Amino acid sequence: VHFDKFATTGQSGAVELGSHAIIENCIVSGSHATGMRISSNTQVRQCQFSWNGLAGLHNGGDGSLVEYCEFNHNGWAGFSGNWSRGGMKMPTVSNMVIRRNYAHHNIGPGFWFDINAHNNLFEENLSEYNSWEGLLFELSCNCEIRNNIMRWNGLEPRGGLLWGVPFIIQNAEMANVHHNYFEA
Repeated sequence: VHFDKFATTGQSGAVELGSHAIIENCIVSGSHATGMRISSNTQVRQCQFSWNGLAGLHNGGDGSLVEYCEFNHNGWAGFSGNWSRGGMKMPTVSNMVIRRNYAHHNIGPGFWFDINAHNNLFEENLSEYNSWEGLLFELSCNCEIRNNIMRWNGLEPRGGLLWGVPFIIQNAEMANVHHNYFEA
């Protein structure tokens, strides 16, 4: 299924899935704002999120799975980067698994956990050529971040000394980060 060129506003998604939904092999592209929003216990597999104005995928739900997806060229519409621009942003989620995804050429971070995201697993992802970080883990706790490749990110860093690196933990705690490859 291909969802293309929806005139969404703010953080509304062109596709909004309810809890326990399963979606596979879809393309979500050209939305003015967010490509897809998901809810609790949702499974998103082998989907592509491209050229969405704010973010490819936003929100998320407790116990959800996102794997084998591609996030590219999202964030082009000029929304504030501090809001939620980039490949994928997951605020206030728990027990979520983000596995074997590819984020590249997004304006903003490739992947972004924010605002009390906790007990999540981020593994075996590739994040490269994003204008900000490959992964931003912010205002959150208890995340396992392992076996990822984050390289050549931070191409257009925002101001300040922290920004423009492959990976950032900011105002967060208890992140177990191991066996990752970082390259600036």
